[in-house]
Amino acid sequence: MANSLLDFVMSLVRDPDAAAAYAADPAQAIADANLTDVSSVDVNNLIPVVSESLSMAVPSTGADTLVDDHASNVWASGAATAAFDAFLVRLHGEVRRAERLEAAWLGKGRGMVACLAGLFTLMSWSATDEAEPPGDIGREAVDRAVSLWSDYYRPHALAFLQRTVPTDVECRVRRVVQWLRADGRPTASKTDIRRTALAQTVNAKETDRVLARLVEAGVLRPMDSEEPTRRGRPALRWQVNPSLQSA
Repeated sequence: MANSLLDFVMSLVRDPDAAAAYAADPAQAIADANLTDVSSVDVNNLIPVVSESLSMAVPSTGADTLVDDHASNVWASGAATAAFDAFLVRLHGEVRRAERLEAAWLGKGRGMVACLAGLFTLMSWSATDEAEPPGDIGREAVDRAVSLWSDYYRPHALAFLQRTVPTDVECRVRRVVQWLRADGRPTASKTDIRRTALAQTVNAKETDRVLARLVEAGVLRPMDSEEPTRRGRPALRWQVNPSLQSA
């Protein structure tokens, strides 16, 4: 289903006729594409993501190709183009969710995969008797490049970055630990952490991530909720590890 929806949205972005048909009757266009459990909202939410991702890709063989010369397109077929475009869409989502150096490294993925695909193409050509090197890249080379980058380079690189470069959450955790050590208080609330330790630079959800990491590290321990002295839910508090003061 995910691949079918992605292919459908790609066709809307690349083919003006398909886009016009969808604009005239979204429900009918979705039905004609045999997409079940998909609404126009799903399609509309995906269109800007695909459009931005495809804008970073090399020229394709679709309706948005501005030149007719085959030599201007490095991909050998529409299947190769589609495979690379699909990778770009997934990569774009990962980059948007990543932080700092991780996002920067992921952002280089499109160029690395393109280079790897070219390398695999030349390696295959070197094993033949053909005198002239290939002028384009096929689907198999693209799939091999995406697989190598996704299954080998990416996990190794991210593991290295996670071990050597602190994420935004880790930086905030360290900031809270320093504040707790300097303040010396035995307990703390979510409000203390968010307003005082982090100076209201994060929202409630991000504060929860920091608290979860502090509990996981043994810096804080949830306390039993006390009966509220006034209306409303009791304020949650965490006990600060006493060893933090002697560290």
